[in-house]
Amino acid sequence: MLSFLQFIQEMSPDDDLDHEVIHRAKTEFGTTSNPREAGYILHDGTMLDFTGRHQAVGYHHVNGRNVPKPGQPDYLKNTRNTDHREVADCFPNNIGGHDAMMHMMNKCNAIRYAPGMGMHVTRMPTMKSLQVAVGGHRAIERVHGLHIEIAHPDSCDTLHSKEFKNPNVEKVRSWLESKFKPKKEQD
Repeated sequence: MLSFLQFIQEMSPDDDLDHEVIHRAKTEFGTTSNPREAGYILHDGTMLDFTGRHQAVGYHHVNGRNVPKPGQPDYLKNTRNTDHREVADCFPNNIGGHDAMMHMMNKCNAIRYAPGMGMHVTRMPTMKSLQVAVGGHRAIERVHGLHIEIAHPDSCDTLHSKEFKNPNVEKVRSWLESKFKPKKEQD
């Protein structure tokens, strides 16, 4: 029988994920390769574009991204203007913003990302999403550390938090694994 930690490490990134919502989120918001523009980092390392381009004048959707129309400036470049709760737009029923945000973290294993500040999770992120989150932070933030919060999956109350002054993937992953590891195994 696998321990909880082994299960987390060995399960496919696609196990138990809400692929319908993930697809809708990619379609609704588009994706970005710029960490300054990201609102969520999905299990596969894809960053959702939270610049607001999906609703802005002068942009259109091309190959999964919202790009300026020909001759238009990219006036939202390097910004993040969309609240995490606006992911509610991806749900067919009238789910509230907070519940939608929690669903993204719980059922889509998405990292709630705040460029230049940190990340918020309710379950162990995949290695790919951690690489993108830590690499993105290191690329845009030279002064402040990476703040990580682990929240309760139902209440969103903070269970653990830590500031990494000089983050790297292995240090962050090791700390996260120690917090997601069942108490019985920690003894």
